[in-house]
Amino acid sequence: MSDDFLKLNPNEINWDINFPSYTTDDNKENKDKIYSLFHCCSCGFHPTVICETRPKGISEITQIRLLQITPNGQKIVDVLGDKLPNDIETYDTLLCGICGLTGAMGTVPGFVLHMSGILNKGDEVEEERSDD
Repeated sequence: MSDDFLKLNPNEINWDINFPSYTTDDNKENKDKIYSLFHCCSCGFHPTVICETRPKGISEITQIRLLQITPNGQKIVDVLGDKLPNDIETYDTLLCGICGLTGAMGTVPGFVLHMSGILNKGDEVEEERSDD
């Protein structure tokens, strides 16, 4: 979705999935799995996230973490700012690492990631599954 479209229609949400794609085969398992990924309404789903963590009630302490959130997990790239005190309640604000707007974690079905070529066989997260 182009930036010009978003400027003309600011209430439109970008649902594009912007992850690197890989060659995949059709015999994949866990296509019904749900993945939790970062969603920016302007840029779509992508891995680059800025996480601001603040203690509740103390506005002058801020820790900023640069994250990469991919279908196979989260990785902390860098930590900036203050060290957080122990045993204190905190809250996180997720910001887009591309445009800086706030975003949220959203769910994407595994079959969408497979069809887009984003997951290859080695990228699938192993989870225990109980078959009752």
